[in-house]
Amino acid sequence: MTELKDKLPKCRLRALSANLPSTSGVHSCGLFGAFTFDDFPNIVDNVELRVSALAWSGSDSRTTTFSSPSSDQQRPLAMPGFGANCFLTGLKPFEAGRTP
Repeated sequence: MTELKDKLPKCRLRALSANLPSTSGVHSCGLFGAFTFDDFPNIVDNVELRVSALAWSGSDSRTTTFSSPSSDQQRPLAMPGFGANCFLTGLKPFEAGRTP
């Protein structure tokens, strides 16, 4: 039983090191892509995503969390991430600070 416990962290590290490059490569393609479909009303045209600070409390975080016009559910898990992305890099990740 102890042999298995000793091998488990090494297996996890190998799996992570094998998957990280391929995952990064696949997702990096999206950094160069254009906005499509519902990205315009939810991200590009949504002025409530333009937050002034990254904070978990305050009116900016609540406004950003429930700013999606896509449905009654408001996408409360995705919108704070979009707000953080807009704060850190604008709408163009490789041209940090610039917005369209």
